[in-house]
Amino acid sequence: MIQRIQTLYLFVVVVLFATMVATPLLDFKINNVKLDVENGAAQAKPDVKVTKDVKVYQMTYKGIVDKESGDMLISTSLVTLYEIVVAVIALITIFLYKNRGSQIKLTIFNMVLQVGFYVVVAVYMYTAYKYANTDFDFHLPIVFPLISLILSYLAFRAIVKDDLLVKSLGRVR
Repeated sequence: MIQRIQTLYLFVVVVLFATMVATPLLDFKINNVKLDVENGAAQAKPDVKVTKDVKVYQMTYKGIVDKESGDMLISTSLVTLYEIVVAVIALITIFLYKNRGSQIKLTIFNMVLQVGFYVVVAVYMYTAYKYANTDFDFHLPIVFPLISLILSYLAFRAIVKDDLLVKSLGRVR
């Protein structure tokens, strides 16, 4: 089990997704532009003061929270659920080393979930962009699912290679 390379790949996937649960994924910067109009008695044109108020929210395991006060704006429990499920499935896949068929199926399912993770994050980002003037700052953990997807694919290939090797040895006898 430990001597196989796919165990290492899957363990790194577990570590990456466990790290994602503990760290913020991205920042939402919502720009509130305020126009203050002052009408002077001696002036023909009103004075317009433009002030820019920037609120920063972070996407964490709790949800999208205000960075300063910690108040939650939106729950992101679906993102947290994805992070936990992918890590648990990868961990379970490691211990199914005697059943390579199940390992292959779980690895493919895990890869689909990793792509789905980006879809869910994109929906949150699109919604924030649609309803507010939002800029995004990405943190390093947002690339972890991409790295995990590559590692899961490498693990999938190694599992298939092991399966073909075992089947070929069975034919020799």
